[in-house]
Amino acid sequence: MDERPDFPNYDPGFCLKAAKWAAASCVGWLTIALLILTLVDPGNGRCPGWFIGGKNGPTSLWVLVGMFTAVPTIWICYVVLRWERFSQQIYDSAAPTYRPFMTRKSLYDRYKPGPVTFPFNRVFVVTVVGWSLFCTGPLWILLANCTNLPGYLGY
Repeated sequence: MDERPDFPNYDPGFCLKAAKWAAASCVGWLTIALLILTLVDPGNGRCPGWFIGGKNGPTSLWVLVGMFTAVPTIWICYVVLRWERFSQQIYDSAAPTYRPFMTRKSLYDRYKPGPVTFPFNRVFVVTVVGWSLFCTGPLWILLANCTNLPGYLGY
């Protein structure tokens, strides 16, 4: 049986819990965005048909939500559902024969972080929190361009 090495800065259970929270928040942001786009009538607002006017033509908020909220949500849910595979890749990266795809061996060996000292937990939490905040991007665009929120804030 294959025994996994002990990394003091990597707790798979903790990272899975962080990924689940990030997935839940991304699903929440996606749900809010879809509810706004489907239930609110944009006809009388500043974004008729949920299009934002711009120099290069109108931009659809549906496309922005799809690209910047739905796709990242699908990715983080995939990571949660396939956690064993994702976690195993972290352990495999510590193997001396491991080399990422399309990376020169000399370059990778020079800059490879030490698996014992690398702060996996901290980096993973920062990454999934950033990912969750990234999923809110279309909502901020919607608030800034289609509501009077900037006027209330003095912009």
